[in-house]
Amino acid sequence: MRESDLYKPVARLLERRYGCARKYTWIAGCGKDLSFPAGFGNRKPDVVGCKVGPLKREVHLAEGKLRNLPTHGFEETLNQLDNLRPYSDFLWAVFPLDSWTAAGANHDRWIPQLRQRGYGLLLVSIGRANAQFEAQPNSVIDPKLKKSLLAALLGDSDEPVVIPTLATETAENSIRAASRVAEIMVGPARDLFGKSRSERSFTVAVTSPGVRFFLIGDVWSGKMSIQGDPFSTYLNDGRALIWVWRFCGNLGKDEKSIRAIISRKHPPDVYFYSDNDRWEWICRPLSEVSLDRLKAAGYLGEFSLGRAIPISDRSLAGLRSDIRRMLAWAARERW
Repeated sequence: MRESDLYKPVARLLERRYGCARKYTWIAGCGKDLSFPAGFGNRKPDVVGCKVGPLKREVHLAEGKLRNLPTHGFEETLNQLDNLRPYSDFLWAVFPLDSWTAAGANHDRWIPQLRQRGYGLLLVSIGRANAQFEAQPNSVIDPKLKKSLLAALLGDSDEPVVIPTLATETAENSIRAASRVAEIMVGPARDLFGKSRSERSFTVAVTSPGVRFFLIGDVWSGKMSIQGDPFSTYLNDGRALIWVWRFCGNLGKDEKSIRAIISRKHPPDVYFYSDNDRWEWICRPLSEVSLDRLKAAGYLGEFSLGRAIPISDRSLAGLRSDIRRMLAWAARERW
């Protein structure tokens, strides 16, 4: 018996008993790569099944070992499941029935470890898998990691998106904010920052699926950028803003130069932006920055300084003057 002989019986069980779709079932050795960051490197599961429903997609993931259960096989399986746990709704440990039975002296220790984590147990014999006890819904799943697994397994998805109905006044205010930001980006911003650029580069919406991120225009020139932010993407305070940014580096690689930059005197309205490369960021006044706290929290990605221009109750002439002043700051500041 080869280890791969465990996979097909498990796949059939997931399809038959738990409603996983055959065309979306993946097994190691099928010729399609399916590996993800887990533990100290990339990990490739043994079997993945997906139950596709109208409102929710459930992922089942199985890991198994053929030999050496009493020495290191069980612990290795448990460790692999622990590493892949954030990706799946249900997780299963898989072993040959005869090997599991022969290691009966360890069952009193192994079974509680599986049950404590909510992992199910599947035993395979003569080409058939049977569940000894059920996997429980995973309480520590990471929606972003699950989504990345589903994208690799299913390809591009077209899931229904629920958009709450806005109150009439809120909808009108949103339209007004977005329209005004677009007008500024194709008018004063384009004239000052990139007259030779196409109008589309200043009006295109910049979004990320599943993340609260929306900009109208995100245009770069060297290390400077200008962005239209109608719904307060960065500050989450409801104001419609135009941002002028200066990229300073990546905190994980350029800490020394970033420390030198923030130690210099800056205007009191400067903000810092720091992200962790997972669509999570911190944007606050520069006077509140602590690089040590950002590092400890894992914000080692992009680090930029920016200044925001509120657009409410402003004329285009006044905004043009402010944008020109902010661009001069970003271009001439001693970085």
